[in-house]
Amino acid sequence: MLGLSVSMEGWEREPRRVGWQAGLVGVLLALPVATAALEYRSGGVLEDGATEHRFGVERFSWAEPPGNDAESRDDVLRLSPSARFGLAAGYDLRVGLPVQQEDDRRDLHGVELELGLPLREGDAGPDVTLAVHGRLLPADPPLGSGSDGLGVAVHLSDRLGERGIRLDGYLGLERGDAALRDGPGYEAVNRLHYANRIEYPLGAGWGVGADVRTVIGLSGEEVQNQFAFVIRPGLSYRPTANTTLRAAAGRELADRGVEPESTVQLSLTHRPQAPAPRRELQARLAELEDRHERMTQEQTGIAQRQARQAGRLSEHGEVIDLVKRRAGTLEVEVVNRSGERQHASEAVARLERLGHHVVRRMERPEASMRDASVVQYREAYEEAAVELGEALPGVQEVYRADPPIGPGADVRLIVGADFGSDGE
Repeated sequence: MLGLSVSMEGWEREPRRVGWQAGLVGVLLALPVATAALEYRSGGVLEDGATEHRFGVERFSWAEPPGNDAESRDDVLRLSPSARFGLAAGYDLRVGLPVQQEDDRRDLHGVELELGLPLREGDAGPDVTLAVHGRLLPADPPLGSGSDGLGVAVHLSDRLGERGIRLDGYLGLERGDAALRDGPGYEAVNRLHYANRIEYPLGAGWGVGADVRTVIGLSGEEVQNQFAFVIRPGLSYRPTANTTLRAAAGRELADRGVEPESTVQLSLTHRPQAPAPRRELQARLAELEDRHERMTQEQTGIAQRQARQAGRLSEHGEVIDLVKRRAGTLEVEVVNRSGERQHASEAVARLERLGHHVVRRMERPEASMRDASVVQYREAYEEAAVELGEALPGVQEVYRADPPIGPGADVRLIVGADFGSDGE
């Protein structure tokens, strides 16, 4: 069969104040709807990767239509397992495998498919979904509608008011098979289905509601008899945010044999927590890649600035060295191997009086004592080191440093026991 349905927003949304929806409720209640082959859609199209599982049990009874002499009833039990899947293309697909058991205990196995495409979705209004569906279930007496065929439907789903009243509805057109009333056989008929279900939350997960459905025949030899009006009050319970149990029972009031005379329904729906939609993950990945690229560019810029600063520092360092050499100012490392701290203190005092700067003073009591004092220099400071050696008493040798002088110092003064013995 072909069904068209409109679904209003899911239970997960925040309730909104009643606006234009109040008028819509009145319209839906004034024009009852639908057929058993169509299902309400609580919310819009499932997101990519999301799933919904449903299992329904329905028992209904058919009475012989008016004009028939036989007064008999046919009881039918139908099991309706189905699953709905959100797809990456932006729509969802429902697959159902109904099993119908007649009075004679014969099982009729069917297949149902439904494709949902979003017409409108968002938090600011109802979800509107276009659904195209097909159902194949072997036709069998007594009279029935939509035993096999195709359909299209528009579904609406929303929550209204501060109490979060739930409203689901659909308007659908289907082409199905109907049994002939004056003899054996079936004819193809077109029917319009209109349905709405309203649920009022009571608290603690419980809710009470009503399902109102209308079927109107559009073609066929006995189109005037293709009419049904069904009312089913019901109760719902949500033990968790993702699970809903519904029970409903009702009667068909038009008594034309189009819909079952009485129906009892029980359904369990579970919608597992959906993973993040693929499009959101792709957008997040693109954002992270863009951020990584920006950080890489920033790091490259920082490295380039540091290289330029190091180059300028190197250039400035050469200038500073040149100025210091011309001014005669040296950075001196003092190493005391005289065995007496006073010799090192005297050497530091003499260096400062000469205008030099002592960057380090190291005592080496563990090293062997020496008598002679020496001056060691770093490359490019030979001339200044010679002048320093001549200015300090007790310095007997001036030569290139080995091992190299520590950072920050130009020359190294090794103080021996005879430092200062010659006087200034």
